[in-house]
Amino acid sequence: MTVPSHRGGSVNWMPPEYIDEIEECAITAEGDVWSFGMTVLELFTGKPPFHNVKNQFNVRFRILRGPPERPSEVDTCSRLTNRWWDICRACWNRNPLARPKMSDILLHLGIQGSDIN
Repeated sequence: MTVPSHRGGSVNWMPPEYIDEIEECAITAEGDVWSFGMTVLELFTGKPPFHNVKNQFNVRFRILRGPPERPSEVDTCSRLTNRWWDICRACWNRNPLARPKMSDILLHLGIQGSDIN
């Protein structure tokens, strides 16, 4: 589902295609997948994505440069496995159409649709 929208939302979780749009951007499932990856990162670190960037204006530029680097073992209390990091990186593909679908992420994690109903 694609929904037209005016700019808004939490910049730290926003995909680059939303930032690149001049006037309006379409809210998409692919954009939600990017945000899901950022939420996973936040859950493992306990900090918002790009927490070390000083202001929202600079966060936008940082997102356009690329996704965050892998946090240290200390920052994640050694909980961020390679499997989860690979999921995050796939979610942050610059090409929205190359990002995995949420159903594929669930399958990768061994979760079936009936498990979340």
